[in-house]
Amino acid sequence: LMDLWAEWCGPCLKLQRDTFPHPTAISALNKVVPLSVLVEKRDRTPLPEGQALSEKYNLTGYPTLVLVDETGKEVRRFVGYLDPVGLAKFINGK
Repeated sequence: LMDLWAEWCGPCLKLQRDTFPHPTAISALNKVVPLSVLVEKRDRTPLPEGQALSEKYNLTGYPTLVLVDETGKEVRRFVGYLDPVGLAKFINGK
């Protein structure tokens, strides 16, 4: 599960602060390999690693959660903020 985010993005910071540490989210995240990728710094400077993934997965907004299979093929995505229950549903495909 990739979390593609930017330092200047309010919903991205809320996801990291409120959703990911929540017990419901942690339980769901234990089913995947989570990867947090900073795409842009606060001053909107792009980071090479983040930009490469942004281009590969056609990033259109922040935050973007991309669930991929073991080969890197996209299974599903969500753009925007998810609360802990929403994140669990997304990971579980519901």
